[in-house]
Amino acid sequence: MSDVPVSVYYALRCQDAAGRRSVSAQIPCFAVHDPEKISLAEINRRASAVYGSRVAVHRTYLAHSPGGRLDKVLYVGEVVAGDAPVAVDVQDLSIEDPWLKRTLAGYLGRGPEGHDVEWCRPGWFRAAVEQLDPLLARCGLTLLEYPEQYRCGRESALIRAGTSQGTVFCKKVAPSRAHELPVTALLRCLLPDFLPRLVEAPMEHGWLVSFEDGYRPVADSPDFRERVRATQAYAALQRATGPHLARLLDVGALDWTPGRIRIEAAELYKRIGLLIPRTKRDAWHTHYERFSRACQKLLDLRLPAILQHDDLHAANVLISDSGVKFLDWAYVSVGFPTFSVSGLLYPKGDWNGQAPAELDTAYLAAIGQEYPFDAPAQIRALRSEFGPFGHVMETHRLYLNGRTDRSLYKANLSNILWNEGKPERTQ
Repeated sequence: MSDVPVSVYYALRCQDAAGRRSVSAQIPCFAVHDPEKISLAEINRRASAVYGSRVAVHRTYLAHSPGGRLDKVLYVGEVVAGDAPVAVDVQDLSIEDPWLKRTLAGYLGRGPEGHDVEWCRPGWFRAAVEQLDPLLARCGLTLLEYPEQYRCGRESALIRAGTSQGTVFCKKVAPSRAHELPVTALLRCLLPDFLPRLVEAPMEHGWLVSFEDGYRPVADSPDFRERVRATQAYAALQRATGPHLARLLDVGALDWTPGRIRIEAAELYKRIGLLIPRTKRDAWHTHYERFSRACQKLLDLRLPAILQHDDLHAANVLISDSGVKFLDWAYVSVGFPTFSVSGLLYPKGDWNGQAPAELDTAYLAAIGQEYPFDAPAQIRALRSEFGPFGHVMETHRLYLNGRTDRSLYKANLSNILWNEGKPERTQ
């Protein structure tokens, strides 16, 4: 937990008497010490208590300190049930924070939001609930209370709803992640022990709906042994998908085998290189050479392809006494066998001296003897060689196809070039 609180502001989008975009007169501020631990649903609940109406976020703005620490968050939401708040011009608000005032002014000055994903558009949450109610009813599920917004990001939005058959999570994904629905449905069909139960009918309308079934995120558990158990279950999942890799590729899993990405890299890096400032060309060339050498090392090992989750942080793994379930297959790929365990399941801190090497050991023992590793140290050595390139290829691919935000892409690109100034690791 951070000793320095993060300021979380919440403004409501309104219209003034002339029909112009405006904001609420009241902008509450919450001090949050660990923003990673507080859910969007909790922020919405706090704001709803202040405004006296149920609210839901449709846009998020972040501010970081010069050292890179998250400093401020602004959520812009809307009323989804209850009375609309009093609207005022942002210039009339008594805001001392220059970042907050500038950000709100920028938001109000934006043009039509046609390029946003749908859940960033005003009115989406209310319309989503109106669509979900009859879809769930067709499957015999009755809503017991008004759903709540659980998560809202660039690539997906998540709604939590209590129903007559238990709690369900209803997910919408961005067009660039549309393959997550058929991939998840296929994995659930093939390996029901490793994925949550799904409600099938809403999938026809672009919704991925799954049951909670009493499972909880591994991230919420103080027991290191549960992370070990999750690692072992993940290895079992990978082994079980071996005969089905071709089908998974057919429904949208990315091909991240070293040979494939090395061929594709040459063209992608050439095209991206045209966007690089001349002063950064040497760093870009160094980046490509390191990537190419890392691919060659993996090719020389002749590793068999295996299913990869590629976003295996602890909030995407659910656990209970009955088993382990894996969520969020948007980044799923077929590739190098240990990428998904490359620190993403590792807890923060030293866990009373229990080193992350224990997870490597557990994973290695569970994955079997078909891979040419004789010690967890070799896994870490391979990851340190290839790890920095984890999502680089996919980010380039999405940007060139116009499917990722330019500012986000430029930030990632700057980080890549900055890292090239560091000495290369040797193993």
